[in-house]
Amino acid sequence: MGFQVRVLITVILLLTLPLTVSLITWQGLKSMDHELLQVAEEFSESRSLQPIDVELAVATYALQQNSTESSDRARISLREAERLLLQFLADQYNDVSDESHQAMESTRAYLALNEIKDLIGPAWDDLASSDRLQMVHRIRDVIHELYVDAEDGVLGAPAAARVARQNTLTLVVISSIACALVCVGFLLWSSRDVFLRLRVLHSAMATDVDNDPSRSARDLPGVMTQLEELNRRLHHKIEEKDREILRRERMASIGLLAADVAHEINNPLNAMLGLSELSLRAVSAPIDESSRTELQESLNVIRREVIRCRGITQRLMAMVRGPKSPQWLDVMRLITETVEVARAARPDRAACYRVSNADRSIRLHTPSEELRQILLTLLINAADAVATNGVIEVDAQDTADEIVIRVRDNGRGFTLETQNDFAVPFATTKKSGDGLGLGLSIAYTIAADIGATIKAHSNGLEQGSLFVIAFTKKESVL
Repeated sequence: MGFQVRVLITVILLLTLPLTVSLITWQGLKSMDHELLQVAEEFSESRSLQPIDVELAVATYALQQNSTESSDRARISLREAERLLLQFLADQYNDVSDESHQAMESTRAYLALNEIKDLIGPAWDDLASSDRLQMVHRIRDVIHELYVDAEDGVLGAPAAARVARQNTLTLVVISSIACALVCVGFLLWSSRDVFLRLRVLHSAMATDVDNDPSRSARDLPGVMTQLEELNRRLHHKIEEKDREILRRERMASIGLLAADVAHEINNPLNAMLGLSELSLRAVSAPIDESSRTELQESLNVIRREVIRCRGITQRLMAMVRGPKSPQWLDVMRLITETVEVARAARPDRAACYRVSNADRSIRLHTPSEELRQILLTLLINAADAVATNGVIEVDAQDTADEIVIRVRDNGRGFTLETQNDFAVPFATTKKSGDGLGLGLSIAYTIAADIGATIKAHSNGLEQGSLFVIAFTKKESVL
């Protein structure tokens, strides 16, 4: 049987068994309530029969006086007894008693009622006083039988209620025990496979966890202890494997990074070595104007390549160092200073840079050097993306929720596939030898460390690009 079927049967049992016990309890309470209603009705009947018997006793006493006045008084009492007896019969239709008992009571009451009607009818004057008295005694006997029956019902009420209570308790106990047995039986039946598998598991782990042959395969606590021990060992092995994999990944990353850095720095080093040798040869002899110009150009190239190598090493170091302590700074001032650095680094694109709203003052609480590094990376990348007559616009905006720095250019743009690789190290679209593909990945890492986000947008190739550095105010401003 499948797991889903067992779950369904369990749910059905959990719903039906309590409902069964509740139904049995309700039936028992209903039976007890019926007994209480019968007691109340019997007591009410006895109360109703008492005034009838009183009126009949008055009539009997009056008839025993054997006078005209007493005869009229007896007739009045009999008419009142007739009215009360009619009310008694009317109340019998609302009784909860069984039909046989109700029919018996109604028959006796109708008999007494007919006797009263015959007595106080036209034949009243024709009957002798003794006959009248005899008929009243017969009616009183019928009423007395009804009264005795009602009194017996009232007196027997405690015994009937006790029997109903015992029956109810018996049914509830029996049904509860039956429900418990059904649940236990189903639990044992549905879990037999679990115990069988525990035995197999115990046998399989006996040699791996401990060598105690005296422990029984039915020892569930022992199996659980073995499982805990095995889980601890597996967890320890997994941690060791994770550390080994992490160490190997780090070594592989370091090796790849070292190879790329060596390749990237090797070319400018070779160029600087060659230019240095030429410069040394040039200064070994008298320097004319032509040699001076060549020497100056060589030194400029060496300086530029040194700056390039320094930038590569600084970007690599930024990947492993943590952010510095935050401080309050003027965003527009930092943008202006960073743009000047970018113009010096890329003199061929210096005219492309434009700063909007430079006279505004926007305060931000963040590490300045990290923000400067991110912004410089975006500015240099923008310079690589635009033509010599391109435009690179930089501005900042203070909104209700955040402070944003935007770098927009009208260069070559990018696609969505390219954007997905921005945070991936060594992923680049530049030509071989123009970059490692570390700039944006380092910028994304630094931004995450200082609590900022970098958002990029482009409409496609040759459509320009927009990079936004965003700081939420709750983390960055007072």
